[in-house]
Amino acid sequence: MVALAECGTHAVFGATVGPLSVSEQALSRRLFTELRAGMLLLADRGFYGFELWQAARDSGADLLWRMRKSAALPVVTVLADGSYLSTVHAGPTARAAAAQWWSG
Repeated sequence: MVALAECGTHAVFGATVGPLSVSEQALSRRLFTELRAGMLLLADRGFYGFELWQAARDSGADLLWRMRKSAALPVVTVLADGSYLSTVHAGPTARAAAAQWWSG
């Protein structure tokens, strides 16, 4: 089971279930139609994958997802609080092209 819940009230506004053979990531794709612009989707590190991120982004919602410690995320801009903005790409070729673009 994967569900979407509102943080303040904990009201569940979307849920889907599937057999054990279907991953939570696959189930979560079914819920992206419930998302709208102006919403913030928080997701744990187990949900990150480039294609899943793209699908969630296409909903218009803003995304804030935890990442695995081993994820290689380039620092593009350091923010005042010490956090930073980064970029994600589909694979090594796209990542290298983006690094070249960012460096000018």
